[in-house]
Amino acid sequence: MQVMEDPEAIKLMNEPNAGRILYILREGELSVKQIHSKFNADYDKKKTLTSIYRYLSQLEKKGFVKVSREELKKKHMIMKYYVRTAKFFVESFEFVSENSCEELEIASTILSGMYSIDKERAKKELLEIIKIDMDINTIILDKHGALLLGEEKKSDWEKVRSSLKMIWPLIIEKERGTISKAVSLFK
Repeated sequence: MQVMEDPEAIKLMNEPNAGRILYILREGELSVKQIHSKFNADYDKKKTLTSIYRYLSQLEKKGFVKVSREELKKKHMIMKYYVRTAKFFVESFEFVSENSCEELEIASTILSGMYSIDKERAKKELLEIIKIDMDINTIILDKHGALLLGEEKKSDWEKVRSSLKMIWPLIIEKERGTISKAVSLFK
C-alpha cells in the first residue's frame, strides 16, 4: 500500500482514464500496447496509443507505475513494460484534513446545532475520528486486500468501489470494535 500526499497525484488517481489504467495494471506487467488493447476492450471511450502513453507518463511521474523492463523490438524500437508501484493507493490523513476544510466546517456547524455542543470541540473530535478511520482503512486493506482484488476481477473497479461505499460505515464500526469514539461526541 502506498500513501499519497501530493494533491496532484491524488487528483490524477481519481481521474477515470488514469484509474482505468491502474486497474488494468492489477493484472501485472504489461506493455503499452497490451494496456491500450485492454483499455479499449468493451469500453465506449476509446483512447489512442498516444493518449495511453501520456497517461502512463503522468502516472510514472507521480509514482503510481514504473517501467519494469525494456525490450528491443525490430532492432530499433524499445518496448516498455509497466507495473504498479503498489496494490493499493490511499490518500494521507493530512491531505484529507487540509482539503476538506469547508466540509469540516459545515459538519461541525451541523453537529453543533443538532446536539448543542461546542463547534470547535465537534471539529476536533471529527478530525480525530477521520484519523482513526484512515488508520482503520489501512488495516482493512492489509487484512482484506486479496478479497477486494478478487471481487474486482469478477466485476469492475467502479462497481466494487460503489459497493464499498454502501458498506464502509459498517466495516469501519466492525473494525473499531466499538463506537465509543463516535458516541463520545454526543455526551
